[in-house]
Amino acid sequence: MMACKSAAEKAVIAEQRKASKRRLTQYRQANGLCTQCGKPVLPGKRLCIDHHVKVRRKKDPRWNNDIPRSMRPGFGVCYICGADAVSGKSLCKDCFTALSTSAKERMQNPTPEQRAAQKEYMRVHKALNELAFLSRKRRS
Repeated sequence: MMACKSAAEKAVIAEQRKASKRRLTQYRQANGLCTQCGKPVLPGKRLCIDHHVKVRRKKDPRWNNDIPRSMRPGFGVCYICGADAVSGKSLCKDCFTALSTSAKERMQNPTPEQRAAQKEYMRVHKALNELAFLSRKRRS
């Protein structure tokens, strides 16, 4: 029969586990891995997306079990409304239609600021295209 471990033996085992966990956490942090599971981390964070969302949901009631807008495309949902996104896109069909309609309206009726920005863009790119044309012409 095996005897029960003494309190001192249990304390030693607990300390060894803590040290092992500490080493593993330090290794994962040094190699850009999630400290909880070892998956790649989010930029500037120490957790993967799954654990980051889990911790935020647990600590912050404002998240209300919802995925933040910036992370929604990674989960295949529309970043505006949270509905299922169209395959390969970051928007659902309804939001895509609404945005494309408003974009067409803006293009047809630009504000003076938008017109000025368009003219500046065309001026700069016209000069760049002329330089590229001249450099190609010189090479040939």
